[in-house]
Amino acid sequence: MKILVVTTSYPRWPGDAAGNFVAARVERLRQEGHEVIVLAAAPAQVSESTVSEIAVSEIVVRLGGPATAALFGAEGAPERFEAAAGAAWLGAIDFWGALVRELRDRLPRVDAVESHWLVPASLAIAALGYRGPHRAHAHSGDVALLERLAGGRSLARALLAARAEMVFASHDLKARFTALVSGHEPRRASLLATARVEPAQSELVARPPARLPFAERRRRQSVAGLAAPVILAVGRLVAIKGHDRLVRAVARLPRQTRPSLVIVGEGPACARLRQMALDREVDLRLTGAVSVEEVGRWLTLADCFVHPSRQVAGRSEGTPVAVREALAAGLDVIATGHGGVAALATEPAIAGRLRLVPDGDACVTELARALSETLAAVAEPSPSSTIR
Repeated sequence: MKILVVTTSYPRWPGDAAGNFVAARVERLRQEGHEVIVLAAAPAQVSESTVSEIAVSEIVVRLGGPATAALFGAEGAPERFEAAAGAAWLGAIDFWGALVRELRDRLPRVDAVESHWLVPASLAIAALGYRGPHRAHAHSGDVALLERLAGGRSLARALLAARAEMVFASHDLKARFTALVSGHEPRRASLLATARVEPAQSELVARPPARLPFAERRRRQSVAGLAAPVILAVGRLVAIKGHDRLVRAVARLPRQTRPSLVIVGEGPACARLRQMALDREVDLRLTGAVSVEEVGRWLTLADCFVHPSRQVAGRSEGTPVAVREALAAGLDVIATGHGGVAALATEPAIAGRLRLVPDGDACVTELARALSETLAAVAEPSPSSTIR
């Protein structure tokens, strides 16, 4: 089959972590023998539409110009709308026009479509009246956007009316989307009962790096110039990820036993986080954007993983890929318990390895307590050094 994959986020270079869960889905389709064409937003490095053939069965088409690149940059579209709504709307219009033009040309020539993010990808396909096989993946920001938009309920009903196969990254997102349409379309909303819930995949979830023995981990941490133990966080440097909470929590630990903190990712909060760490005497290393392979290397060096994300304007994360990558790599994880993360903690295979802390005012205090207990458990090698 020839399958068209439509997304706003896709790796900008081989090994790029941005949109790698979409790339993982594309790779799975290719392994199943399908020919894949990817339509993606132009990244920051692309100023005009370009077409690059990656492999015989995968063609990536970058859509839009400078305005699109500014919208779907390192910060993420929701953050851009909050920071500069006017410029963000220019980017949205630029991408929408490029996407609709490309879809008009390509939809009649493919056998099926997969879209990532209901708005704008799935919505554009529905607006063009496509009625072929369509698998629409809902993540987190897109459902939150529908909840906030004045016409969000109408857009949600339009997506449902297009009869795409809905796939949600978490049960929480599925319930929230169902609530958007249930009051007006109870018959159609009932169709969502059988909608799939599939957390986003990634290369590191499917093939996680091997956990290093205690002594070797300590040796490599020393070679990297890090004071043991090492705490790791991975994600864009934006408010919703809550990295500022993590810096404050580490600062509450005793100075003589204070760990090194590594945050992998890029974004506008970089300078603020660096200054926060300096003011609080926290040993912080900000790596910037790195490859998927480099993320895997940091997972092997870390003693524990923290994902202190927060709700921002009603928006929370679905089931973060970074959390699942850390768990797959054998790390104990501390995370705020909302969205799909809370559901993860109930899985038998994860029991005892994922500790939830509350969102809100108590987060930093509870996070510091969880860090203290977890780091004490990893201070010496032990087969039972999991979170209690």
